[in-house]
Parts: sequence; structure tokens; C-alpha cells
Amino acid sequence: MIGLNTPELGKKGRSGEPFAVSARKRLEALVAASDGRLGLLVGQESKDRYGRTLAHFYSSNGANLEAQMLAEGLGYLVAVAPNVDLISCQQAAERSARRAGLGIWRQSPVLKTEQITACGFAVVSGRVSRGQCNRGGVWIDLQGSFVLRVAPNQFNPFDLPTLKRRQGKWIEVRSRELERSRQGHL
Repeated sequence: MIGLNTPELGKKGRSGEPFAVSARKRLEALVAASDGRLGLLVGQESKDRYGRTLAHFYSSNGANLEAQMLAEGLGYLVAVAPNVDLISCQQAAERSARRAGLGIWRQSPVLKTEQITACGFAVVSGRVSRGQCNRGGVWIDLQGSFVLRVAPNQFNPFDLPTLKRRQGKWIEVRSRELERSRQGHL
């Protein structure tokens, strides 16, 4: 579902993330309310790196299911160009859930860089200490030895003057943390 990242269900004996089961059940209910018949609008980029189809889903009455899940606090907005056609709608839906403290926003899931202890998806807040651009993308250092990489194909919404203006300021990002070394550092 383009623009929606829901909490992960537990696998291999591990417990699931908060609201993972609620998100799954709610999506099942939304699909059932449309008698299992959904409209799909495939994204400009139609497949992800795992070969899954990327699409927007609509109920039988035309409601966008990603926005509905976001508005109920059952997922995070994750915009990945070029599939950003509904970003304004999705941002408004998430903002509404965040203000109301619904679902995942009941307790703020936003982590400071020093609170990152494991790999995986996270909403991270930190102060920009510096930024640079090279063939590998845009690299943004946040205080607390946290480095963000914006891929070269994602430059359109991200320009260097904007990056320079952000230096010293707090930003919030949605990120997938990866191990950077064999020693297990993030």
C-alpha cells in the first residue's frame, strides 16, 4: 500500500510491535466492508525491490484505505518518490491521528538519535550537524552519530540550499536503520 507502513507483526517467536494486530484486523474489516472488492491504482513505480506490486487501494465507496489507516493511527506515512501523488491527503490523515493521539500516536514513537538501539523502521528526531552530496546521495549527519542517506534518485524534493538552511535545526525523519559495520553499530 503506497504511503503506508504499518507496525510489524511478530515473527519467529518474537512479539509484534504495538498496534500491529489492530492494524491488520482493521484492514481486514475495511476489505470485508467492500465485500472483498477493492479498486487499485498502481503507482508510477509499480514494483518494490522485493517484487511486490505498489498501489493505492480504494474501498467500494471510493475511500482511500491508506489515508483511512493513517487517520486512525494504524500506520506511518512513508513517501517514496515517484509514488507521491497522494502525499497531501496522507499527510493530513496522519496529522489528524497524531493530534488526536490515536493508535501509534497515543505515546509518541519519535526517537532521538541516541535512543536507537536496533535496526528497523523508526521515526527519528535529531539536530542536523552537517550535510554533503556525492555520487552516493545526500548524506545528513545528525548529532549523536546518526547518518541519513537520501538516495541519488530521490533528489528532486531535496536540494542543497535547503540542506544548508537546516544545519543546526531539528528535523524529523522516517528511516530504516541499517547496521553500518561488522561490529553491529547502527
